[in-house]
Amino acid sequence: MTSRRLLCLRTLVPARQWNQEGAALLSVLLISALITIMAVAMISRQQIDIRRTANVIEAEQAYFLARGGESWARYLLIRDTKKGTIDHLGEDWARGLPPVPVAGGMVSGMIFDLQARFNVNNLLAADSNLREDSRRQFARLLSFCHLEPQLLEAVVDWIDDDVDNGWFEDMAYSSYDPPYRTANQPLISPSELLQVQGMSGAGFQCLAPLLSALPAGTRTNINTAPAGIIASLADDISLEQAEEVIARRPIKGYARLADFLAEPEFIDSGLSENSLSLGSDFFLVQSKASMGRGKNTLFSLLQRHGYGVKVLQRTMGTY
Repeated sequence: MTSRRLLCLRTLVPARQWNQEGAALLSVLLISALITIMAVAMISRQQIDIRRTANVIEAEQAYFLARGGESWARYLLIRDTKKGTIDHLGEDWARGLPPVPVAGGMVSGMIFDLQARFNVNNLLAADSNLREDSRRQFARLLSFCHLEPQLLEAVVDWIDDDVDNGWFEDMAYSSYDPPYRTANQPLISPSELLQVQGMSGAGFQCLAPLLSALPAGTRTNINTAPAGIIASLADDISLEQAEEVIARRPIKGYARLADFLAEPEFIDSGLSENSLSLGSDFFLVQSKASMGRGKNTLFSLLQRHGYGVKVLQRTMGTY
């Protein structure tokens, strides 16, 4: 009975009208599908934009949280100045800041004495005695890391202010692919040495923990220097002997340079007080901070002068 009614109804409604209604229905379905696809795409894009914005905000928050680690270091170094001019590894600044939780993040920090390292810019120090002592010391460091002795002159040519078109200067570097020119100025970062002809990646990795790039004329703090630096101060001193010197080093450091020079390893070594120090003015602060997904490692080069500390340089990711 029902089939007969439908058949009768269809005979009353023209076939053309049925086709028009079907096409209209398909159009509505197609439009609905397109609107749905566009809505999903818009929501997805909005979610990406929101996440991108959150990442930018969290990265900025992590940076300023790392700056807080820098402020912590400045405070410690200023406070340390009031305790005297001798700097050693038993002081508060050398202990570091363990990871400290903050709202939504974490911050930690370390302070490194850069005068415990070899200042590459001392190769051009105005003081002739310090300059010659520094060149001999750098030659020993190159030997420790199995690098060619000619690299000393290559580094000097890289940082001096003349261009003589010699083998180590622009005539050599311009033939590289890509070509580049010598800096002809003091190093800003020890990592620049990777551009110097003759410096290998493995050699730099060996040298890097022992190097700094400070204004020329700084002296080595014997109270904070590691074994590699102690061994490079004079000829015929092995790393093992340098470690013995450090093992005998007073907990609060040497009070006089003469006491250090009286160590058996340095008797008759020809080492003078000219390149040595008991205190430091230059420090490197490594601040690590995280906020949500944002992470930041900030390196700050600080100079202590009088009862103040100023920031000379900030870099992110590496010194």
